[in-house]
Amino acid sequence: MTIAEIAEATSLTAPTAHRIALALVDRGFLTRDEVSRRFSVGPAVLRLAQLTDIGHSAFAHVGPLLDTLRADTEETVGLHVRVGSQRVCILELESPHRVRVVSGIGHTYPLTAAAASKAILAWLRPDQIESVLREAPPPLDQTKLRADLRQARHDGYAISFGETIPGAHAVAAPVLDSSGEATASVNVTGPADRLPESRLREIGGELSQKLQLIHRSRRVPRQINNPEDFAPCMP
Repeated sequence: MTIAEIAEATSLTAPTAHRIALALVDRGFLTRDEVSRRFSVGPAVLRLAQLTDIGHSAFAHVGPLLDTLRADTEETVGLHVRVGSQRVCILELESPHRVRVVSGIGHTYPLTAAAASKAILAWLRPDQIESVLREAPPPLDQTKLRADLRQARHDGYAISFGETIPGAHAVAAPVLDSSGEATASVNVTGPADRLPESRLREIGGELSQKLQLIHRSRRVPRQINNPEDFAPCMP
């Protein structure tokens, strides 16, 4: 559609329609043909369409945990689902603090940065991990990332310090499927001054234990946290 057609369909002025359309292009919800100047549906809409049923059924058992986490930590809590080599935030409960950190529902992130990503990546099959690393855009410090994944498997959770948002700290643990692979992660994120490493690890241990209880109730195989069992991330 042209901007004129969009403006007419939405009862917006042409300048307002143009501004919103460009913002949606930046987020991947629309694409624009540079020759015809027409706008079309973008890949972010398709990803969200794929996740509609996931968000309302497959992860319904995690919902109560998110409520509890937000109440206990008073920080932003989110559910992030793996889509290929990326993750998408499909549910987020924001911190009640005026200064807070959010991922944004529908936003996509690579699986190679931040706690929510590493908590998924560390619990994928070795061939899946290597595929994600091969496709990752530069720059990527694979040595550090592999060390982070080993540590995540050892601890049962992943932590990060400003990897996607400067000044934001986060901790996340995996949501596993019936084969023991991660399909999603639950994260807690907030400003660095409220979430120092000691607090992240305290939350991470509790989060990992609660998710393991959920996994056991759903007969998910036990997590193998021994880094020696995680060959792809060994030197």
